[in-house]
Amino acid sequence: MQPILELVYSEEVYVRALRLVKENYIPVAANAKAIVSISSTPFCSNSETGGDSGILNCSSILSNAPPVPDDLAARWRILWGNWIQLFEWHSNFLDRLQSAVESDPDKIPKLFIDSQARLRSIYSKYCENHRKAALIGEQYRDYFEELRLHVGDKEDVVSHLMRPVQRIMRYQLPMQEIVKHTARANCSSLPLWQKALTIMKEIPKDTQLILET
Repeated sequence: MQPILELVYSEEVYVRALRLVKENYIPVAANAKAIVSISSTPFCSNSETGGDSGILNCSSILSNAPPVPDDLAARWRILWGNWIQLFEWHSNFLDRLQSAVESDPDKIPKLFIDSQARLRSIYSKYCENHRKAALIGEQYRDYFEELRLHVGDKEDVVSHLMRPVQRIMRYQLPMQEIVKHTARANCSSLPLWQKALTIMKEIPKDTQLILET
């Protein structure tokens, strides 16, 4: 079913985008160690960030990146918030999503149902911090433009910071199509998909309220 493939593909794209920031932006500041202390995985490996991607490998970035202004370095943790938490959770979720697609696509809605509390928690936390983070990104736009060119990235920092907000709001789009398909086919998984869709409509409403406060 095409909407399921779109759901998986968009998750793959999202995880790659989260990884790009985790490996090419967050380590640049001298105080990044304070951020990664909660992470059980290293920032990057040359095999993942080098090659044909156009993105410099981690060692090159750390040694050659434009120096972070001291006042920005002091706000680095605020800027990225719980980004690494998002990356690690979604990397694991993507693995489970891909496994479900290969073994039994009817298991997919339960992944979302079972993840309701966790998704609500990590995205509420990110959105609570987003306004401050976006302001920092705007204030230091010149520096981040220099860093973007150094990294070889196509997107600016404000766009990166907005991506998790956009992502949590867009899960419902392919899921609406999946519900339509399963309803027409009278599939037994329809109630689960309907419940999953309801959840993925409710969480964005909650995060939107947080963004507006």
